[in-house]
Amino acid sequence: MNKKLQILKEIAIRLNKEKITWAVGASLLLYLKGLVPCFHDIDIMVLEEDEDRAIEILQKMGKLQPKNPNINYQTKTFLEFVIEEVDVDVMIGFAIATTDGIKDCALKPEQIVEYYDLEEEKIPLHSLELWERYYKWMGREEKAELIRDWIKNEIIEKAKEYIKTLFSHEFSGHDYHHTMRVQKMAERLAKEEGADVFVVGLTALLHDVDDIKLSPDTHEEKENAVRFMRQVNLETDIINRVCMIIEEISFGGKSVMPTTIEGKCVQDADRLDALGAIGIARAFAFGGNHQRQMHHPEIAPNLNMSKEEYRKAKSTTINHFYEKLFRLKALMNTKSGKQIAEQREVFMKDFLEEFMREWDGER
Repeated sequence: MNKKLQILKEIAIRLNKEKITWAVGASLLLYLKGLVPCFHDIDIMVLEEDEDRAIEILQKMGKLQPKNPNINYQTKTFLEFVIEEVDVDVMIGFAIATTDGIKDCALKPEQIVEYYDLEEEKIPLHSLELWERYYKWMGREEKAELIRDWIKNEIIEKAKEYIKTLFSHEFSGHDYHHTMRVQKMAERLAKEEGADVFVVGLTALLHDVDDIKLSPDTHEEKENAVRFMRQVNLETDIINRVCMIIEEISFGGKSVMPTTIEGKCVQDADRLDALGAIGIARAFAFGGNHQRQMHHPEIAPNLNMSKEEYRKAKSTTINHFYEKLFRLKALMNTKSGKQIAEQREVFMKDFLEEFMREWDGER
């Protein structure tokens, strides 16, 4: 353990023993959460009611430095200690001066969201979400952006776990792995098209959780998707954007072009997973799961179904190629999506040609 962390542990032992409410923040918080490779000072926030006791403990551990006021902050008490050559900053009643006034950032007990285990000593961690806001108020946008990216990544990982559980017994072709393929392709298209990669990735992960075929009771209000997004504290604007895209990207027997580039990327990715080798495998998996025949020469494809007729159709899997899959290439929105769809469609047509030859006994 390096010297700074050893000092942090010693501070924690003493503050915890006296039941003082405290938490680490700033660069130390970022370090303990794995966002940055190092930290400068030990930054500690203390509850105002515990001010005197905390100061008394720290004065016994090290030397209090002369005050060095900063007009950018209006903190009630800001103290700098040096403990065995390690700088320790203590913020009590933390406040930031902004053009919109003084922002109260004082520590509150409910803002301690988790603990870091430092050789069996508990280190209370302040809220990263709040520090994103604090850094923005300080004008340190690079730190705020770093936290935002981390939070987005955490939400994406939680969404993956959510769908893995939700689709654990799904075998019709709309399973966990389908969703993961759609997410990867959608994010690839988003980067090429300059779309919001986070919104695209999250929507791709949630696009089937309220699918009318899989969850008809939640489909209308997108209840599963909304519940998850609220649980991870996403803003209403993001929730509405994701739900709008999910509503727009369904095939449903007719073409609906999404109104945003994010929607176009997710729709293309979802449709691309219905093409090529994976598309063939999914078509037969879905057909078998719904007791559909592979092929029947006397049942012709229905190419003019309404949205309701499409949902209720009980055609053969081979007819599905003509009723939906071969129509997808023309419906692609992005340049890359069109190119990939063309390559995958060629493979599917070669497969059908071989299938029919074998069906007729020619091979």
